[in-house]
Amino acid sequence: LRQISMFEAVLLDLEVGGINAFRNHHESLRKTSEFVDTSVAMHMADEEKGLFPLLDPKLQPRVRRPHFNRTPIQAIEEQHRKGEEIIQRLRFLSKKLHKEIGQPGVDILLEEFIKKSRALIDFYREHIRGENEIIFPLAQKLLTKEEKAKVVDIMNAIRRPSKG
Repeated sequence: LRQISMFEAVLLDLEVGGINAFRNHHESLRKTSEFVDTSVAMHMADEEKGLFPLLDPKLQPRVRRPHFNRTPIQAIEEQHRKGEEIIQRLRFLSKKLHKEIGQPGVDILLEEFIKKSRALIDFYREHIRGENEIIFPLAQKLLTKEEKAKVVDIMNAIRRPSKG
């Protein structure tokens, strides 16, 4: 959430300062991209490789009703894919903006970059809220001590540098 707020402050400056502000915020935008590539990617791996495989089977019997077509885990995994799509579009726009600074039409690209960035911010705030209010409390309640320890082991393995 702290990174989202910092990114949002940069967007405010881009809205006011235009393409010149985009140039000036090169380092801030690079750090945001790096954060997404490392921390967000690890967070998704933590959930998809560690937490979800243990939690989803416990939720399956609870949602076998006609009005549910997926578990909360499946919904979060769909959100992960949607977030990745938005991020890929932002990467494309960012590269294009860097290439086309000074060219006609760059302001339209910057507008789209800002609009997609705002969509990503809104998306992640809602995503985090859903995890904090639904997924993590369910995990706390339904997973055994041993299963929680297994999730921690998987998370630690994700963070260990691979050999070879």
